[in-house]
Amino acid sequence: MAAVSPLIKKQSARLMAVQAVYQASLNEQSLESVVPEYLEHRLSMEVDGEEIAQPDGALFKKIVLGVEERRGDLGSLIATHTQAKGEKFEPLIKAIIMCASYELLAHCDIDSPIIINDYLNVAHAYFDKGEVGLINGILDNVAKAVRD
Repeated sequence: MAAVSPLIKKQSARLMAVQAVYQASLNEQSLESVVPEYLEHRLSMEVDGEEIAQPDGALFKKIVLGVEERRGDLGSLIATHTQAKGEKFEPLIKAIIMCASYELLAHCDIDSPIIINDYLNVAHAYFDKGEVGLINGILDNVAKAVRD
């Protein structure tokens, strides 16, 4: 079996982080409680019938725990940069936006387009063009706010 590149591991970590944040929101769990479950029991996951690559565990943990730690800041940031004020998002869309916004805020060493593109790829796995466009617009606004 060929070695998995660091880039693929990061993309997989982002996908897995979105899934963990989504699961925690649906089941009313703390994000801290889902980290071990994912790192110990869900490393060989499938999306659309394809097994996802082994994730970068450190990045996965940073994203999920960062979303937990900065939930209030992220909520305010997203609300400020959402065009439809007070809009309630479907839980999976919210998980994607929360994880991506956390990374845009906390991982200034990674270029915004790389972060946004990886999360848009996650969105494409689950949503149609309209929802992906909505996510892209919000993430572009968040990136401009926290990176400029």
